[in-house]
Amino acid sequence: PPSSPPGEDGGADDDLVAAWQRVVDEVMGRKPMLGAVLAQARPVGLRDGELTIAVAGNHFHRDLLADRANRDLVHACVRRQIRGADRVAVAEDGGAGGDGVRDHPVVRTVVSELEGEVVAVRPRAPEGEGQ
Repeated sequence: PPSSPPGEDGGADDDLVAAWQRVVDEVMGRKPMLGAVLAQARPVGLRDGELTIAVAGNHFHRDLLADRANRDLVHACVRRQIRGADRVAVAEDGGAGGDGVRDHPVVRTVVSELEGEVVAVRPRAPEGEGQ
């Protein structure tokens, strides 16, 4: 029976990685700039119909992925290429301070109490002027 290679922790299996590459290729053929951003993303896992991808990038990349037309295109491609996936969640890939936030005692307590998980860590918008 197929199993995960030893020593790989938290990575997606080869089938999901290959399916994600098909999504990237399909998007690249329609919107090359969006495809280029997706090519830098990596699939983290598929759970309850939701594909989670980790994206390392700047605000431009996140804004591009947040655009409704782009999201609709990505979701449509994911539905065609990845069996069992009907939506996509975008998580920040190891951004500065992301791990520190996840390890903060308050965050760990909330995650534990709600039996949840941290899906994304986003920087807070600056307040006021002169920052």
